[in-house]
Amino acid sequence: MKKIKKILTKENILFLVYVISTFLISMHHENWFDEGQAWQIVKYNSLTSLFSALKYEGHPCLWYILIMPFAKLGFPYRTINVICLVSMWCASFLLIKNSKFRFITKIAILATVPYIYVYPSIARSYSLVPLFCSILAICRGNKKYAFIYSITLALFANLHVYTLVISIVFVLEFFVKEILMQNDIQLKRKNRIYFFIMLFGIIFSILTLYGSIEKCNIVYRTKYTKAEVWQKVKDYIIGCLVTFTQNRNILSVILAVVFIVMCVILINYDKFGMTVMLSFIAISIYAYIFLVYWIQIEKISMYIVVIVCLLWNLKDKYYESNEKIILKKNGIIIDLIIIIISICTLKYGYGKLTSDIKLKYCVSEEIAEFIKENIDNQSIIISGMLDASVQAYLGENEYNFVRWNTWKQGRYSVWTKEEQDYGDVEKVIEKCYEYSTSGKKVYLLVSVDPFIDIEKKIFNQIQEIKNFDLIYINGISMEYKQYFIFEFNN
Repeated sequence: MKKIKKILTKENILFLVYVISTFLISMHHENWFDEGQAWQIVKYNSLTSLFSALKYEGHPCLWYILIMPFAKLGFPYRTINVICLVSMWCASFLLIKNSKFRFITKIAILATVPYIYVYPSIARSYSLVPLFCSILAICRGNKKYAFIYSITLALFANLHVYTLVISIVFVLEFFVKEILMQNDIQLKRKNRIYFFIMLFGIIFSILTLYGSIEKCNIVYRTKYTKAEVWQKVKDYIIGCLVTFTQNRNILSVILAVVFIVMCVILINYDKFGMTVMLSFIAISIYAYIFLVYWIQIEKISMYIVVIVCLLWNLKDKYYESNEKIILKKNGIIIDLIIIIISICTLKYGYGKLTSDIKLKYCVSEEIAEFIKENIDNQSIIISGMLDASVQAYLGENEYNFVRWNTWKQGRYSVWTKEEQDYGDVEKVIEKCYEYSTSGKKVYLLVSVDPFIDIEKKIFNQIQEIKNFDLIYINGISMEYKQYFIFEFNN
C-alpha cells in the first residue's frame, strides 16, 4: 500500500494525465508544409549537402540533424511527431519534478497553449524549446551543472534564429559572472573551457545561417521610415496581445500589466534574465518588421516558455537564498504571474486545440491519398510552393513534382531568389503542352493559402481555361487552406 502511495503522488498523476492528453492530441494532428519540408530535405540530402540546402531555409541545423537518421532509415513520416512529443514529455517531467513552483502553478503551465497543444503537436524545431529551457532553468547559475549548461547552450544556439539570440545573452552572462568576476583561478580555467564550448555552438550556428539573406527568398529585408517602424512595433505588440486573448480587451490589458510586473521583478533580481527577455522581444519584432515574418502561434508561444524558464530559475534562487522576505513576497508573485498568463490565454489555446481535433489541419494527407489512388506515378505534377506537405505523406510512392517557380523537379521547395516566371500562367500552360508531348499525363496542384497571393492568381486564371479539368478539391481545413488538382487535356 505504501509503495502504491509513493507511485500515485499528485506529481506522478499530473505527469500521466499530461502524457495521455498530449498523446491523443498529437496523434490526431496533421502535419503541414514546414514539417514536410524539413523531412523531405533531410531525406534527400547527405549530411554535407544539407548545409547547402539550409542556406535557402534561413534556419540553423540542429532540428534537421536530429530527424535525419529517421528519414534516412525509412521511418514513417509520423516519427517527427513522436520526437516532439517525447521532448515535451521530458520537459514536463523536469518541470513537475525539479521546479519550485507550487503544484497549482505547474498545472497552469502545462495547461498553456505551448505545453498542451502547440509544441507537442506541431512538429517543428520550436517543439524542442521547452526541453532546452527546462534544462537551462535548472542549470543556470549552478556550478555543479556548468558542463551540461554549456552543452545545452551550444545546441540551443543551433535550434532557431530566436534561440541563437537568447543563447548569446546567456553566454555573455556566463562570461561576465563566471570568468571576469571569478576569483578562483582553478574554477576560472574550467569555466573558460565551458565558455569556448558555448562560443563554438554560437559561431557554428552563425556560419550555418550565413548567406541566407542573400539566397533565401523568404528572408529578405524591407525598408521603412521611422514612423512606419514605430507603427509596425505597435501592430506587433497589439497583435500578440489580441492573438493570445482572442480580442478580449480587458484580458489584453491584464496580460500587458502582468508582463510589466514580471519585467520589474527581473530588473530588480535578474538583470541578465531581463536582457534575455528584451533580446527575444527585439529579435521577434525585427523579424516581424524587416524579415517579413508574421504573428504565428509557433513563434509567439515561445514567449510563455521563455517566461516560465526565467521565473523558474529565479524561484529556485529564492529557495537557495536566506532572504525569507523576498521568498514570501516575490515567490507568491511569480506563481501568480504564471497562473494569470495561463488564464488569459486559455481560450486561445483550447480554441486551437478543439479546432484541430474537429477538423483536418491542412488536408495534406488526404491529398496524398487521392494522388496515390488516382494518379500514375509516371505523370508530371506541376505545383507551387507547398507541395512538400503532400510529398512527405506520399512516403516511398515518389512522383515527378515540378515547381513553377524554378521549373525543376524536386522533392522539396527551394526558396531561391533566382525564380523564373513565378505566377506566369502563360508559362504554366506552355510547360503543360511541353510535358504532355512526351506522352505523360500532366496535372496541376494549386494551393489557395491565405498567405500566398500568387497561387490564388494562378487558380483564378486556370479555372477559366478549357484545357484544365478540376478533378479534386479538398474539404474544410482548420487553417483555411484549399488544394485543387487540375488534369491537363491537350
